[in-house]
Amino acid sequence: MAFARLWRLAPLILPILLFAFALPTGDILAQDEWDVTQARGETREIDFTTDEGTWLSVDISPDGGWIVFDLLGHIYRISAQGGDAERLTQASRVAVNYH
Repeated sequence: MAFARLWRLAPLILPILLFAFALPTGDILAQDEWDVTQARGETREIDFTTDEGTWLSVDISPDGGWIVFDLLGHIYRISAQGGDAERLTQASRVAVNYH
């Protein structure tokens, strides 16, 4: 009899239990906030060349002479006529743009 009563309450109890297990634990809540500009662990610099990218933000200058875009955390510009891109954020920290 008691089992039948619990079985009828299952649609109410199951979501509550699932929600309780999905809540973050104290260890997760105690962690420092994530900062994408800070290195995690050991890092090293590498140099490479690329001629394509994904998830870019692109804009054209008001005079139509330049195309500006972000790639791999930096902002670049290239002449609308073509040529090599120039990195504009060389001395600054990483430029982060969440789409």
